[in-house]
Amino acid sequence: MESFLRAFEASHDTFGPLASMGKRRVKIAIVTMQLGVGYRHGTERYVRTLSKALRGRGHEVKVLAGDPRGESQTSGFGSPILGEQGAGAYPTSGWMAVLGSASAEAENWLAVERPDIVHFANPAHVGIAMGRTAKRLGLPVVVTMMDFWWVCPRGTLMYRGESFCAGAPGFRTCLQCISHDHPRKAMRIFGHLPGFLASSGLLAYGTRAMARGLPPGDVARWTRRRRFLTEFLRKVDGIIFPSEATRDAIQPVLDHDEWKMIPYGLEAQWFQTLGVPRAQCESSNQLVIGFVGSLQHHKAPHLLLKALRRLGWNETLTTLAGSADAPEYLAELKQAAEGLTVEFRGALGDVELREFLGSLDILVLPSLWAENLPFVLLEAQAARVPVLASDVAGIRERIPDQRLLFRPNDPVSLANALEGFLNDSNYHPPPPPLSVDEMAERTEAVYSRAIRRVGRAK
Repeated sequence: MESFLRAFEASHDTFGPLASMGKRRVKIAIVTMQLGVGYRHGTERYVRTLSKALRGRGHEVKVLAGDPRGESQTSGFGSPILGEQGAGAYPTSGWMAVLGSASAEAENWLAVERPDIVHFANPAHVGIAMGRTAKRLGLPVVVTMMDFWWVCPRGTLMYRGESFCAGAPGFRTCLQCISHDHPRKAMRIFGHLPGFLASSGLLAYGTRAMARGLPPGDVARWTRRRRFLTEFLRKVDGIIFPSEATRDAIQPVLDHDEWKMIPYGLEAQWFQTLGVPRAQCESSNQLVIGFVGSLQHHKAPHLLLKALRRLGWNETLTTLAGSADAPEYLAELKQAAEGLTVEFRGALGDVELREFLGSLDILVLPSLWAENLPFVLLEAQAARVPVLASDVAGIRERIPDQRLLFRPNDPVSLANALEGFLNDSNYHPPPPPLSVDEMAERTEAVYSRAIRRVGRAK
């Protein structure tokens, strides 16, 4: 081990890339929870666009990603992920992963690849072993807060999907929350037990997770999960917050000065409006309303349907687009849509989504949880489509016109906002989102600062 460390440090002396990025070609390792053909959520969008932009700026980028659903990856650490440039497989240990199951593999991979910096973009399901190993080897580590996973195992800071959580309950409360709406009925019982009995759920969850490869140590770490992860975060060399929501929820517990706000950036095609400018609608029957996002309770498309029913807008064309990740909730949505003019489009590709946004009069985002920064919000604003949304952190900062915000989890407030939009569409447009090149340039600056910080320490 000592000889390996000496060789590693010799190849990364302070006169090389670790001294300063400058115009040098830097080798970047990005670690993320999942990647592959079947994964198209915000984290994956961020990793793909940032990697492509950094490569376009002359850097070498390697991505390591999990595959929780076992959809598209081949076996073996670092083996290619089908359809993803420069991406390799990282062992998936399940949602209970804290450190994860790949410490030895991570060390070997770093020895061979020798990146100049390691960048985490949501390590849920894979753990932070790569980051801990990189720090031990003297490599700079940067983290982008994709959601609230670092302080909330569900990543939403919503207790039982109903109320906001400060992210600081004991592990028993977390188990009750996770169990409350678990897909398996047998596991839901732990959501109804008192706290001192709910801890028995840790054994049940841990046993199943260890069968999938989770190391036993992570079961024990789960009882002090938040402290373990925040201690790691305090040692990293740079933190990127895409929104005020993640900054306000996580930064106060870190006592960490090396952080920057960098919103997500969009590629050029998102700034091209594919639809035609629509005239002022004279009646609700002429409106075209859209929703885009995972069809899950915390995204709350059901609130939109309640508001439409309350208004009596039965003939208003409303389209719900997004993957159905919760079959029971999808069945509830379809039942709630009876008697309304509602289309279910399923998940949309990039071109389909751009065409879809161009066809709308308004996009509605009725989220219950404090979003980080929804990509679809930025995409709609880039295409100059008005967005009506819940007044929650992560969204409100991108909507300057208060008339386009409504109280979360309140179908009456949403109905009033829809009616107001119909009667007066003269709203103040938001500033345009960042381009992906602007995002990459700002991220380079974080890398450079982190590299210099490690170089000074050496």
